[in-house]
Amino acid sequence: FLFQFLKQLGIHPDWQFVDVYGMEPELLSMVPRPVCAVLLLFPITEKYETFRTEEEERIKAKGQDVKSSVYFMKQTINNACGTIGLIHAIANNRDKMNFETNSSLKKFLEDSLSMTPEERAKYLETYEVSIVLFTLFENGIRIICMSKSFGLGPVDHLNNLSLHVSL
Repeated sequence: FLFQFLKQLGIHPDWQFVDVYGMEPELLSMVPRPVCAVLLLFPITEKYETFRTEEEERIKAKGQDVKSSVYFMKQTINNACGTIGLIHAIANNRDKMNFETNSSLKKFLEDSLSMTPEERAKYLETYEVSIVLFTLFENGIRIICMSKSFGLGPVDHLNNLSLHVSL
């Protein structure tokens, strides 16, 4: 499913998402290499919310140094963490991605590159592709990554929304 979806967004299929079955070395060894991004999707808990709030307050008080080359956007849409993670993974690896000529995701990234994280979030709220993106991820824990295929064929046999990891 995700392979087909990324193709619809105009990303060339030389990069794929694959499942990660565990963090043990023998399971990680099954992940195709190289890997350019790893995403961890998890349910929001009270403990996480406490940590997030404390971290946000710390950053407000002390500031945060983020390199201008890092693409980051705020999440302003509920339950869109997987979408935001996916955008971050692709945006921060633009130099490795091959986009089709009329890629809507490439256009979104190009349009939003000079925006602030807050402006990017607002732009995503109104962008044409956002309706499709928000359907990507279901609730639950998923570890996902984008891995370049070397003759392994497309990973289009996924029966749910997951990706494969390599570190």
